Amino acid sequence: MADNQNVIVTKAGIEALINAEKTGTEKLTLDSVKLTSAPFDATYNTESISDDAVCATLTAVGGEQTGDQTISVTATDNSDAAYSAYGFGIYAGDVLFAVYSASSPIINKVAGSAAMLAADIFVSNGSVASIAFGDVSFRMPAATNTKEGAIRIATDTEALAKTDSTIALCPANLKTLNFAVATDVSDTYATKSSIVDDWYAHLPINTAATHNCFYRGKDLTAAFDSGEFSEHVADGSFTDIFPGDFIKKAITVSGTAYTVKWIIMELDYWLNTLGSTPVTAHHAVILPETPPFNAYMNSTNTTSGGYTQCAMYKNTIPAFAAGLTAAFGAGHILTFQEWFSTHTNDTVQSTAYGGWQGASTGWDGTEKALSFTCNLMNSMMAFGAPIWSSSGFDSFSAVHQFAAFRMNPSLIYANRSWYWLRDVASSSAFAVVGGGGGARAGGASDVGGVRPFALLA
Repeated sequence: MADNQNVIVTKAGIEALINAEKTGTEKLTLDSVKLTSAPFDATYNTESISDDAVCATLTAVGGEQTGDQTISVTATDNSDAAYSAYGFGIYAGDVLFAVYSASSPIINKVAGSAAMLAADIFVSNGSVASIAFGDVSFRMPAATNTKEGAIRIATDTEALAKTDSTIALCPANLKTLNFAVATDVSDTYATKSSIVDDWYAHLPINTAATHNCFYRGKDLTAAFDSGEFSEHVADGSFTDIFPGDFIKKAITVSGTAYTVKWIIMELDYWLNTLGSTPVTAHHAVILPETPPFNAYMNSTNTTSGGYTQCAMYKNTIPAFAAGLTAAFGAGHILTFQEWFSTHTNDTVQSTAYGGWQGASTGWDGTEKALSFTCNLMNSMMAFGAPIWSSSGFDSFSAVHQFAAFRMNPSLIYANRSWYWLRDVASSSAFAVVGGGGGARAGGASDVGGVRPFALLA
């Protein structure tokens, strides 16, 4: 037997419909569906389905008119019965209105599950307006977190309320709930500022340690200019300040002005660290996004005496510090102390590269801690490891990578501009960050990028 392609309205069904249309007093009510346990001969002339062939009778029947000559009929079975159905007959009382049969099961119901039948029917004769349905309040059983069923889509108001566990969210609700910020805030979850406030409320605590775990990238120039930035730094809460955020501030060094985007690298990096006068004020480490200008470490290829004896330390860094203080204000740039190598030995094996000679061998015996308002980074700050450092004397006081570099390594590359680090690499070279972000070394007389960091309060 070939499968029927469409539900067939029977001769008896057409006659009953026409009769209901002519009388005009009562509609033809479709009130039950009989499912068959095997295929049967479903034709225009079929008048009944044998009781022996019926595996289930569904009386929860609903439907609606969907066109001038079409109706949609739906029936459900919420019983514990289990069966496989191959066909069905739709009844109006004792009249078999429509039939359908297939060679393979159209429903496979297991015990405890709900079965649903939906059929679209074309009625060639008679008015579908004269058809009614037995259980007009028919609905599928409500869905739960353990059972399939019908569920309603939430309105935006219900989504915002977040109290109803019997309705479902759709993508439009999620947009409203989490992201939309409209001029009419009554149709949205919240303004941007209140979303941030809610996020802060769920942070374990507002401290440098907490904020150093998040990378953002927000422009804080206005916050700094208004004093809000400094207020939140001073109280140690660092509210709305994260690594990756930035401040745009021009700086003039030795008469030349540079436009600089200062990246927040880490919060409280230098708090209570080494030095005879440790930094006790809360602060944000700032670093130019790219080197503002280029300079050499020494006029010749020598590292004799270490970083503190080179031209970069003696001339360039002080000039940069003066411009930095003038740009941000003396009250916002903190002084900090570091220990440095002040002696080198040209015949000592360097740990930077096999076969290289020359290394840092000690620091000044009378002044171990030197004071700064800005300085070049060492390899530990940039990479988290002393990759091209000649010895342990190159990274005694700054011993971990900046948080912003850790979370966004592309910041290390500085738009592929190579720049100096302060580690001695050999008797003739200092460590550098290469144009592609890699660790390498450069001859002391090479002209490379100058990218000092500072502590901003």
